[in-house]
Amino acid sequence: ALVVFFVWTNARQTVARQQNAAEEARRANKAKSDFLSRMSHDMRTPLNGIIGMCYIAQDHLGDNDAISDCLHKIDLSSRQLMMLINDVLDVSRIEQDRVEVHATAVDLRELVSECCVHVEVLAAQRNLNLEKDITGLKNPYAMADRQIIIQILTNLIGNAVKFTPPGGRVSVRIRETQDDPALYQMIVEDTGVGMKPEFIEHMFEPFVQEDGGSRSQYKGSGLGLTIVKRLVDKLEGKIEVHSVINEGTRFTVTLPLTYCAAPEQAAPKSANGSELSDLTGMHALVAEDNEINRQIAMTLIEKFGLTADAVIDGKEAVERFSSSPVGYYDVILMDIRMPVMDGLEASRAIRALPREDATRIPIIAVTADAFTDDIEKTRAAGMDAHIGKPLDVKKLKALLQQYYPTKKRRESLP
Repeated sequence: ALVVFFVWTNARQTVARQQNAAEEARRANKAKSDFLSRMSHDMRTPLNGIIGMCYIAQDHLGDNDAISDCLHKIDLSSRQLMMLINDVLDVSRIEQDRVEVHATAVDLRELVSECCVHVEVLAAQRNLNLEKDITGLKNPYAMADRQIIIQILTNLIGNAVKFTPPGGRVSVRIRETQDDPALYQMIVEDTGVGMKPEFIEHMFEPFVQEDGGSRSQYKGSGLGLTIVKRLVDKLEGKIEVHSVINEGTRFTVTLPLTYCAAPEQAAPKSANGSELSDLTGMHALVAEDNEINRQIAMTLIEKFGLTADAVIDGKEAVERFSSSPVGYYDVILMDIRMPVMDGLEASRAIRALPREDATRIPIIAVTADAFTDDIEKTRAAGMDAHIGKPLDVKKLKALLQQYYPTKKRRESLP
């Protein structure tokens, strides 16, 4: 009888585990299905704005005010679409453990201020009071991965702004809680709609959003908090949440960081030591197979003061560079995925050319391949830097400025 009892008990436990696993799988599949449905809606909404505003602009040619308004709304819609795409890509990258931590000397006060700047326009539009407190730091400089912390804070602050009704308050604070090892706490608190206890238990799971209540009117991918939690784990920190429905939410991120000296701040300089206002005199070679992307790249860099030549694949880039006089080009902007010869192969071919400037010409990858291993591939191919698409105008100019001192003056060329 005892044997029968143990067999029966084990069988019941096995069935219970199978039922729990099946329920977890069902819940996960439902969450993914709901996510895909939301993403289809949320992506089509800004895409409709972009297409619709293009139609309206074409219908109002000659009306500068109408076209300016359309361009503004196209810009807002495209940024919203980019944020949604980035959320999906970030979760995929994190799940594949493709996130690497690169610590550099960071001014945490400046970092927090930058994150607040990212959302202050939206906060003003929603009539929210955005407060920042960076005074509680004895040691504001630490070794940290700047981009990861910016991503964590921007997600949390953005959520706070999104889920706080007009007239409310969002506060961002940073403080030290321990000296050895150094612990920094970043606190984002709002007077928003709050969360139910049952949702808090699952809030960091992918694709999960709270249904019903006052939060249901706010749209999003349901991935932001998943990204935050996994990035905090990657930095070996912890995240805590306290929330009360209709009163607000407080997130506290605690990170172990190492004190350091203040990082050097060096602005790009021209040959005579003055700060650069433009890049006049530089000559660039642009390799891009997509006609629209090629036009964008050429327009931007020519606006910075450069002159540029364009080719449509890697083979043409190698041929154009190898047939040019030594020192003719100061920088190469190279797409990666191109027909005939891709950007990686083209870069390796240029580096192998038997000419004086082949090993030192700066080659910048300009590509939609933006994961860490993609960046490593560009470095392995001999490329000097990487900038992702869609292009950030300020980042592109700052990157080109880094190579300004290496240029040859156009007037010295034959």
